[in-house]
Formats: sequence, structure tokens, C-alpha cells
Amino acid sequence: MTDFSIELNADILRAALICTSTEETRYYLQGVSIEPNVRDLRVVSTDGHRLFCARLDVVTSIERFLIPRDALARALKGCKPKVLIVSRDGNLWRAGGVLFTPIDGVFPDSWPRILPKDPPKEPKHAIFNPAYLVDMVKIAIILDGKGSFPSVHADGLNPALVTFGAREDCIAIVMPRRDDGARTPQALRALVHSLTFVPAQ
Repeated sequence: MTDFSIELNADILRAALICTSTEETRYYLQGVSIEPNVRDLRVVSTDGHRLFCARLDVVTSIERFLIPRDALARALKGCKPKVLIVSRDGNLWRAGGVLFTPIDGVFPDSWPRILPKDPPKEPKHAIFNPAYLVDMVKIAIILDGKGSFPSVHADGLNPALVTFGAREDCIAIVMPRRDDGARTPQALRALVHSLTFVPAQ
């Protein structure tokens, strides 16, 4: 790979960090993937349960690479500028003032396949890990400030698309829990009735 220096939005990198993996066995997910193409640059991260993707108006001919989560977190700590400069000079890689070695692994290039093409026309009941939804709120606040909330577009058992206000440069995906005991609408009505109906004395 040739030497380069690019400016990346610091808040988008902070948001991407939230969805990185901490599992040692999935080391190739323990970082943020920087993926240039002919039109722009994508910043992607996932732990297999959550996925974050952002599009930056950066055009470069560099090859994709993975910034380790720990190095990126150190680089972003106390980073007040809106951009973080990521560069390579020979064998030296830098994220801000932090030296790092890109993760020697292959980030899944199949991640676009799980993105829903359109939000569901009729949202359906879905069960999510509460911690993942809290993470989506954290991302919304990072991107748009306090008081911001994400919108989760669920259709049941498929990956749910998450959007962040009017932003068109960032999306996320949250995988729902598989619930073998999911209730049908009729069962839900029966449940409500059983809990609220009081027999006559």
C-alpha cells in the first residue's frame, strides 16, 4: 500500500467504535474497517449483533484496512478537532498521534447483504437485547447531540434498520433475539384479557 494521509470525521469513528467486537476469537471484528471505493469512503464496524455504517465524502485510491479498536479509542480520547488524521508513512501507521498496526485479518465483505433494502411497511413485534438499543441511543447522541434518539425499523425476525434523524450518511443494524415463544396477536389479546379481567364476586 502506498503512503497516504486522510481526514476522517471523529464523531463517526466514535460511533463506529460502539459496534466493534471484544471477542478474542473474532479478532478481525475488533476494529473499524476503512473501505474506500470510486465514489466515497465507508466506515464500518460490527460484532455480529450490531453493525454501523457511515459514508464519507472522501475519494482516495488507498486499499481498505482495519484500525484496531484499542488504538482508535486512544486516538479519539480527548480529540477535540472534528477530524482525525489517519496516515501511513512507510511502515508507520498513525491515527492522530497514536501509532498502530492494522489488524491482519479480513473484515467480512458480505456485510452489505444484511442491509434491508427498504424499511418495513408494517412494523412488527421484535425483541432486542436492551443493551444494543442503549448503544443505538449512544450513537444518536454522538452524531446529533443530547436529546437525539434513533428510529428502529423492525419487521419481526429480520435484521432491523436503525436510522438517526435526518442524517443520510449513517445507518446501523440491530439483530433481534430469536423468541420461540413469540405470541400471535390472538395470544396477546388473550394474555391482556387474562390479566385485566376480574371475575364477578
